[in-house]
Amino acid sequence: MEKVVCALCRFENNRRCVRKNCKVKINKKRICSMYEEDIGKLEVMEERKTNIPSTMRPSWFWDRKEYVKEKRRVSAEEQMKKTPNTNDPKHPLTGDLSRFVKSTAVKDENKDIEV
Repeated sequence: MEKVVCALCRFENNRRCVRKNCKVKINKKRICSMYEEDIGKLEVMEERKTNIPSTMRPSWFWDRKEYVKEKRRVSAEEQMKKTPNTNDPKHPLTGDLSRFVKSTAVKDENKDIEV
């Protein structure tokens, strides 16, 4: 006797075994002397199976260390895009701000404040 699955048995109907008159877990493997294979259920199960589409995968997909290197490289590139690139050695982060002459604060010269 070999183990069988009730989902493919002819006597399984709505999660019940008609022969044994009991509830069954249809995907549990068990030894059963009354098992008869149902070809209709086999065909339905084959139709539900879908083939996994094969695609070309990058080389780093198969190697964990390569994956980590690639991930770090991509994150470093994204970080470089976020940081301003001024190419000014005197002002590496902000660039030369001398081109901005006016400030955003407006002084009101007409007001005299006495204390």
